[in-house]
Amino acid sequence: MALKSFIKLAVIFSLLSLSGLTYAKDPIKCPSIDAIKKVQFTIALEDPSNPGSWGALQAKNKYDTEDEWNFAVINIKALSAEETYSKAVDALYLLGEPEGPGSAGGEELICTYPNNHDYLAIAMTPPFFNKHSIFKRNM
Repeated sequence: MALKSFIKLAVIFSLLSLSGLTYAKDPIKCPSIDAIKKVQFTIALEDPSNPGSWGALQAKNKYDTEDEWNFAVINIKALSAEETYSKAVDALYLLGEPEGPGSAGGEELICTYPNNHDYLAIAMTPPFFNKHSIFKRNM
């Protein structure tokens, strides 16, 4: 179940990176980079269709907005969950200002965060992952 949710997230993020953003009618505020830096990553999973490519995800959080979000950094080249967490935290300090929010189709809104890596950094609302879900950080 956890792996299927992560794969769904990776596919959504990949499609969005290829298609560009369509802006929502009533944009809400994207989480700021400073607020995202204050929240710990909760899970790291390897993409089973692309060994060595990982993603790190934060549980739902309002950050500095009125809405709850998930934040993820995906397409991280790593050998382990620990290396993924480390690279995801380092990536937070290299992110550009958020672009969006834009519609991901349906009710989901996303914000993308440009960076100098091949990572895809994105926030999504409403969140599908929370701290009480079956996803847990293995540390």
